[in-house]
Amino acid sequence: MLAPKEVAIKFKIIIFTKEPPNTLNEITPVQKSKSVLFSFKMKLIKLLVVLIVAFGITYFILDQQLYFYGKNILWSGQKLPLNITPESNNEPDGGFVLRDEYGFSLVSKGEVKYVNTREELNITDIIKYGFVENELVAQVKCINNEYYIIKFTKNNDKKSKQDLRVNIYQDNSFVDFKNYSWVDVKDSSYTHKIVRINNFLFLIIIALMFSAVFLLLTIKQKRKAN
Repeated sequence: MLAPKEVAIKFKIIIFTKEPPNTLNEITPVQKSKSVLFSFKMKLIKLLVVLIVAFGITYFILDQQLYFYGKNILWSGQKLPLNITPESNNEPDGGFVLRDEYGFSLVSKGEVKYVNTREELNITDIIKYGFVENELVAQVKCINNEYYIIKFTKNNDKKSKQDLRVNIYQDNSFVDFKNYSWVDVKDSSYTHKIVRINNFLFLIIIALMFSAVFLLLTIKQKRKAN
């Protein structure tokens, strides 16, 4: 029979070596709620990114259409024949203009005189312009209320210092321009509609970007706090 002292020592050892319950793998309701919230925020950020890309592509496509009216904001891969560039200004600054590759005005409001033509025009309105490969024409209204067609082609005369050859026709002349792609610059309702849509898309894109950045910052701050 063991002495009382020895029994007490053995009992103490048994109590000391007893393993505590393992609670490391248990998830509390608060942790579960945080996990669900984090997952929701990440899905929301992905959705915002998809919307930003979709609206951005739409904005770019519409902006490319505005190039032919000289009202595009972004870089455009569109090109007119003969390196001619459309430009849109406010009416007090001349309105719509077609310029050559050196920046000189080819078709604009006011008096114009071309080197290889004898006719001088006083243009009051540029109605539309059309183009095919290596040719561009512009329909204009002059101060005498008559309409003319100005045709630009490449000048193949090696002796001439002019890159372009210009021909002027009466609007009622029997010249076939049916195969040309035409751009109506007189009627501004179409371009105004596109500009309004693009302005609205731009605001939406900015708002979505700010929302995505805000969500990312909140997630980052929560991780630092934890």
